[in-house]
Amino acid sequence: MPICHADQLRGLMAGLFEAVGTPADTARFIANALVAANLTGHDSHGVIRILQYIEVVESGALVPDAVAEVVAVDGATLRVDGKWGWGQPAFQLATLETIALARQFGIAIGTVEHCFHVGRVAPYVEMIARAGMVGIAMANAGPAVAPYGARTRVMGTNPIAWAVPGNDAEHPFALDIATAQIAEGKVRVARNKGVPVPAGAIVNLDGAPSVDPNDFYDGGALMAFGGHKGSGFSMLAQLLGRGLAGMTQERLLGHRGGNGP
Repeated sequence: MPICHADQLRGLMAGLFEAVGTPADTARFIANALVAANLTGHDSHGVIRILQYIEVVESGALVPDAVAEVVAVDGATLRVDGKWGWGQPAFQLATLETIALARQFGIAIGTVEHCFHVGRVAPYVEMIARAGMVGIAMANAGPAVAPYGARTRVMGTNPIAWAVPGNDAEHPFALDIATAQIAEGKVRVARNKGVPVPAGAIVNLDGAPSVDPNDFYDGGALMAFGGHKGSGFSMLAQLLGRGLAGMTQERLLGHRGGNGP
């Protein structure tokens, strides 16, 4: 198996992003985020995503040189429009601006709309915790998960993450989980390795339980974790993630990709 140093990998990834029209600083930021996911043991959110990212740019669904901006501030709330660009910079902007609002008001809510895949959510809530605050974040995307008792994709993998400051400011308590039994990226990793996914993670097109990762990409669905309990948390992330950003739920099935219609 080839071994690549993290710095080499960052440079390679950044070069690929620049080649499809991404500004150099943004390309480096996304490359750093992907490699950091690998280094923390989450290959599902790491450089495995590069082909997906490039394909979305080439399809025209992602604007590589878009610059996210704060488009609304009302008291302790703000909204960031990602302009259908990269998700990581949009989430970073929203996090920094929300921290600033929270310093002013004691509490704040930030939302992000119209952006692509944000990757791991943990870095953003950890940033909030390092600022001495409690951070909670939710994200959603296109249909991939069948709710409890169903077999059809309805909800996104809808991660929920939180972080709370600890005694050591640099190492907060944190959790970042998909509300699906496993994240879609874990299925992607299993497919690439030619190994099964855990039992109970997916169903095939007919709704039958499966451990073959290909069944998910052939029209199957991920299952919510914890039965009806996980489905409830997934629905919460779906409703708040879209509702607070001003997006309607009925447009979900016509989803463009990323975060928001």
